[in-house]
Amino acid sequence: MCLPLAALAISTYAAMQTHNLQQDAANKLVEALKQTRDAGRMDAERAQQQAAEAAAAEANDHSLQALKDMAAFDAIAGENGGGVSTQRGGAAIGIQNGQDLATVRSNAQRTQAEIGMGDLAAGTRAQQQMASIQRPSAIGTYLTIAAHGVDYMKARNKEKNGTGERKAD
Repeated sequence: MCLPLAALAISTYAAMQTHNLQQDAANKLVEALKQTRDAGRMDAERAQQQAAEAAAAEANDHSLQALKDMAAFDAIAGENGGGVSTQRGGAAIGIQNGQDLATVRSNAQRTQAEIGMGDLAAGTRAQQQMASIQRPSAIGTYLTIAAHGVDYMKARNKEKNGTGERKAD
């Protein structure tokens, strides 16, 4: 009688330990996925910051070049006496600078959106991976323990009856 009871206790303990180990493994995997997701978000934020800085530098470069072009144009226009053509030329330089800056802004916005969408997609993938992690079932563990209890009762009855079959009462 002692042997089946010991087996029941050991199998119950083993089932509980297995459940706990599987739960710990699932929790560690979720934590690792969260850390990876968070690192990806930080990378995306850093990429967006770098893209914004690059766009600002490019806009400054275009503005500086426009100022140089305007100064050169003004010098040439001053030597030639100015006039309506000079005004039109200055306006054309201003328009070109405006178009260049609009292109820089548009490209920067598109880059920011692409980085943001990439980050969103990575976050969604991480959420899907976390949701798909198989966690141990408490009900499954209880059923395993119950099955071991049934085995214990069968062994006990077998030991009592000496035949393994239960006698009618």
